[in-house]
Amino acid sequence: MSNATPRPWRHISNKTLNEIAPSGSGVPVVAWPGFDDSFRPRSQHNANAAFIVEAVNAHDRLARMADAGAELLAVLPQMLPWTLDVADAVHNYEEASRAQ
Repeated sequence: MSNATPRPWRHISNKTLNEIAPSGSGVPVVAWPGFDDSFRPRSQHNANAAFIVEAVNAHDRLARMADAGAELLAVLPQMLPWTLDVADAVHNYEEASRAQ
């Protein structure tokens, strides 16, 4: 993705065309009547273009979250015995409390 147009992107809508451009630039990344060339309402074309921008702008954050999730999954097997010990201790405490 390093060759992609830098983010963040923004949605630009005028009366004839939906465009997607990098913030701070008027040069579109996407400018075509494809959003507007179907029988969908204009409001839906605008929403679809805005959704593409949101997805592109969320990419880096989502990639970081996926990496963090992978790191967590890698250490979970090491944490499992400790987690089971804590769960057993809680269960034993609750059982003892009910017995009183």
